[in-house]
Amino acid sequence: SFFRQGSRFGEASSKKKKVRKLRHKEFLVASLGKLGVQLTSLDSSRPWLCYWTIHTLNVLGFVQYEGLPEVESEGEAKYSTLPVSATIDETTDLTVVSEFLFDRLWDPVSGGFRGGIDQMAHLAPTYAAVNAICTVGTKQALDRIDRKRLYDFITSLKDKESGGFRMHDDGEIDIRAVYCAMSVAYLTNILDDKLAEGVDVFIRNCQTYEGGLGGEPGAEAHGGYTFCGLASAILLDCHQQLDLSSLLFWLTQKQMSFEGGFQGRTNKLVDSCYSFWQGACFPLLQEFAGVASVPESSSSWLMDQIALQDYIVLCCQNQNGGMYDKPGKPRDLYHSCYAITGLSISQNNGADAPPTLTS
Repeated sequence: SFFRQGSRFGEASSKKKKVRKLRHKEFLVASLGKLGVQLTSLDSSRPWLCYWTIHTLNVLGFVQYEGLPEVESEGEAKYSTLPVSATIDETTDLTVVSEFLFDRLWDPVSGGFRGGIDQMAHLAPTYAAVNAICTVGTKQALDRIDRKRLYDFITSLKDKESGGFRMHDDGEIDIRAVYCAMSVAYLTNILDDKLAEGVDVFIRNCQTYEGGLGGEPGAEAHGGYTFCGLASAILLDCHQQLDLSSLLFWLTQKQMSFEGGFQGRTNKLVDSCYSFWQGACFPLLQEFAGVASVPESSSSWLMDQIALQDYIVLCCQNQNGGMYDKPGKPRDLYHSCYAITGLSISQNNGADAPPTLTS
């Protein structure tokens, strides 16, 4: 059976299946400082480096939040839901991340965030920056988001003809831009009918005969684009316009029975990042879209969760911290982020789920 019980590599390998949380922490915290020259090619991805790092630290449980003190107002106890600080072991203050994003990468003219210093504002780094700021989560950080200018920036990238969005001024129109726009607008509570107009049509047109979604109408179905389209559709409550049964079938076929991980496209190699891009679609479909509900006694996603964990932990984990695409590849922040997030998804889905991340 494809849905196996226990480790696919046998009992011996199960004993070695250990998530090296402290090593991952060391790798990630070091990445918040000075980076090596080998990462100069990512100069236009600085907000992504921030997001990949602190999001992964948060998933691993290392971000510590300190809440605001109780305040008496008119005889009633008032509490703030926002923390006053976010730190790693009370030594690494994450507010420096949000300050860097605002002071060096926010474009006050357009209202969006740049990928690098003095570069053009772009939806992708805007998504990464806003998500990183929300992960920091302090009132000081969130209050600095200029929601009016951010709304104007997203609106300026709207393509009325297709219903989609451009990634930047005069840039490409694709499903990534749609997800970045919808996600940021939803997080900052600026999503309205004007921004949402026609987006459902664009998303629907991106679904292919395979069942997955491509980057644009007519393109090949792809794991990352499928997540972007499905997540956007759920945010807009228009997911019923998609062929969800066909989508679910395509997703289940992307998990490879030999490796246990997911491939991003048909006839492509398995890649650990799709543990999130593909794996996250199952909770979206089952929990939010109400597709293929499983019996309460099962409480599992419609993927082989144990096989996925085996692939991530045994095949993609650098013993000194960090994750890589596949065996033989170097570790990097991108794959560390999405492999560990995918691992968390495979371990957290109800009472009968496997244990949560172990140290």
